[in-house]
Amino acid sequence: MPPPAPPIVVAPKVDAPAKAPAEPAPPADRPKRLPHTFEPTSYAARLHVDPAQPEFSGTIEITGALSEPSQLIWLNAEDLRITSVTASRDGKQVPLTVRYALSYGRRNEASAPELALRSEEPLAAGTWTLTLTYTGTWNTRHAVGGFRETAQGLRLASNETNPKQDAYVFTQFEPDYARGVFPCFDEPDRKVPWQLTLDIPDGLVAASNSAIESETRSGGPYSTKTVRFARTLPLPSYLIAFAVGPFDIVDAGTSKHGTPIRILALRGEGKNVSAAATATPALLDKVEAWLDLTFPYPKLDLVAVPSTENWWLAMENAGLITFNTNALRDRWEEVVLHEIVHHWFGDFVTPAWWDDFWLNESFAYWLGGELSDSYYWTGDPGEVPIISAVTDPRAHHGGPYASVFKGAQLLALLDATVGTEPLKRALRGYLTAHAHGTVRNDDLRDALKPSLGTDFAGIFERYLSSPTAELDVELNCEGKSKRIEVKGFDTVGLLCVAYDHDGARADRCTKLAWGSATLELGTKRCPRWVLPKTLHHLTWTAQELEALRDRAWPMLTKNERMTVISVALANGTRGALRLSFIEKAAELDDPNLTKWITTYLYGLGPQIPASLRPQYDAWITKHFASRARAIGIAPTGVSIEKRRDAYELLALVLDAGDPTLRADALKLLPKLDDLDAASRVLVLRAAILDKPAFADELVSQLPKVNRTRMTDIAFALERTPDLLGLLQRHVAEIKLLQDVEKVRLLNQVCDGTKRADVEKLGRQIDPKWDQFSIRNFEWCVTERKALEPALRAFLTGAPVAPKASQANH
Repeated sequence: MPPPAPPIVVAPKVDAPAKAPAEPAPPADRPKRLPHTFEPTSYAARLHVDPAQPEFSGTIEITGALSEPSQLIWLNAEDLRITSVTASRDGKQVPLTVRYALSYGRRNEASAPELALRSEEPLAAGTWTLTLTYTGTWNTRHAVGGFRETAQGLRLASNETNPKQDAYVFTQFEPDYARGVFPCFDEPDRKVPWQLTLDIPDGLVAASNSAIESETRSGGPYSTKTVRFARTLPLPSYLIAFAVGPFDIVDAGTSKHGTPIRILALRGEGKNVSAAATATPALLDKVEAWLDLTFPYPKLDLVAVPSTENWWLAMENAGLITFNTNALRDRWEEVVLHEIVHHWFGDFVTPAWWDDFWLNESFAYWLGGELSDSYYWTGDPGEVPIISAVTDPRAHHGGPYASVFKGAQLLALLDATVGTEPLKRALRGYLTAHAHGTVRNDDLRDALKPSLGTDFAGIFERYLSSPTAELDVELNCEGKSKRIEVKGFDTVGLLCVAYDHDGARADRCTKLAWGSATLELGTKRCPRWVLPKTLHHLTWTAQELEALRDRAWPMLTKNERMTVISVALANGTRGALRLSFIEKAAELDDPNLTKWITTYLYGLGPQIPASLRPQYDAWITKHFASRARAIGIAPTGVSIEKRRDAYELLALVLDAGDPTLRADALKLLPKLDDLDAASRVLVLRAAILDKPAFADELVSQLPKVNRTRMTDIAFALERTPDLLGLLQRHVAEIKLLQDVEKVRLLNQVCDGTKRADVEKLGRQIDPKWDQFSIRNFEWCVTERKALEPALRAFLTGAPVAPKASQANH
């Protein structure tokens, strides 16, 4: 017999408080930061959580110290319905009234992000415990706060319960979403112990930051259980986390120092995480060994979350890492190393506010890259200072990652300049001095001074708080001295150079003072390649890029290769030089790079001459077919978001004639209406490529189908053989498409011999067809002519003029 449906946990009924006498409302101007007159010292929270229900209820006790007599205590709560509040001390209870901060644009007063708790008489200075009871609703729209997901990753509607799907509850509180589940002081510098208790349906699994201290069950045919977790070490509210659902628990063993590790997989998926379970202890060991510090928390759970937001991949909640299930397929080592590093940089030692966010993320990117060959990051330093005045943490969360990468580059330069061991000693001192506390940027600077010297302070401050400047770096091989010369800069900084040292790789670093600097390379012959590394903008020539591509590539790290590729693709390169770096990018198999280059190549399609199409298709197949097959056309096993992001990749491989992908697509033609939009277009596209006459059949359907199917057909027609002839045969039907769809189709015709035909057809089907459209056509034809010689040379090895080194214009 199938197991009974999970019981429904009914939130206890809470009587509404008696109507209080009229009180003056708190100030309309809510505080930008919560006052520090009341400092929390601990939390004890109890929640009633049933993933099958849209709502939850809870009670939280906040113990803290009131520094001076006061009638008013501010704290955070958002979208919570507060039903009672008291303040207690020495057995005395004082009722408090609730006033929400006035906030323009909120749906209702309960959705305001701040609460004012007011007493009739001033509360005396000293220790008080605030007790609040409340109810709330799980988020079903976004993966923030406390949110509900199903095993398929599709959010439930707010009033929907579907017994055929497993429901789960997860949390994502960074940067300031804890206030949607707990009334609290939701700021990172309020770092104190928490103790959490959850009432959940029996048969479900609950996990949180700390280990389970006790479980007790109630009686009855549908019993519930109360799960009490151990008191945590001091944590800010954004790192508190819990998960409830029918998880498969997979034991991943322990680290070398004895930290127990588990993976909580979605029900039925436990068998699919065995490789991840095997790999994870060694990743924790790597970080411990590098830092020479043991893991700062008693246990580590890793909890699978169905595919959610595109931006959401994992979160470093102390002792409870949550990860998007896509990480199991794509980037397990990278993701887990990043989140484990955060347990020291972010959890153990926490920035006091979001303007020092780089102290979290930059360390995780840099150290993750140091510890794994499969982990690499890059980023243009840009004009963003590493630290910035951030007043709105939600604007910062997921925000200026240029500054995050710039911070990681600073750490890499420090490592190369002063040496790994001195840097390790400085970082251990920084971490132990601020254990379980909060820090500001100055705390790291002061910790680094003994290892780096006081003269480093100016460089540190310049990189942290100033935009990136231009740096002119030149190789000078005149005379016997082979040297790097830096000229004309008005700043201080660091410069490291990797270079050819008589056939081998060498690395040197120097500090930059005001004006100019020279770095002697010590080689007998002029280096054949040079890779400068700094936090300044650099100008790269095509010759320099070619030398790195052809002579240095095997000696570069993955981060260095990523940097060179990023520069080459963003530097205005074109022709064979750009294509060669696209090939290098394809070899790295980075998801972000793959998305960029496949989008570029997809747009290149109309410019590929028919005479080069076979070689081009073979090149596409060689570099991208295996990745496209792994994703596939059908939705099974891969998130809708990932398939949508991979549309250009899949279309490229289909157009190149991959038989496996085409066959898989054709099998889905009878099930077209059951597919998502991207998959529908790909299936129709495959059918046209398999049987070109099918395009005429599709166009003839345009007067009879709905708008969604018309859009599907418009996208599917793009690579139709003899597209111009198809459009000319079906002018009346094509006119039914939206203007943007008609323009998109005409833009696929990129043949200078067909200019008159294209212009005539454009005026027939699109009343907005004008000189701008003609200029787009002519631009495509011009680009095709410019590209063809370089493309022919790249794909066939035929000679081309000008040389590739002259193509950077």
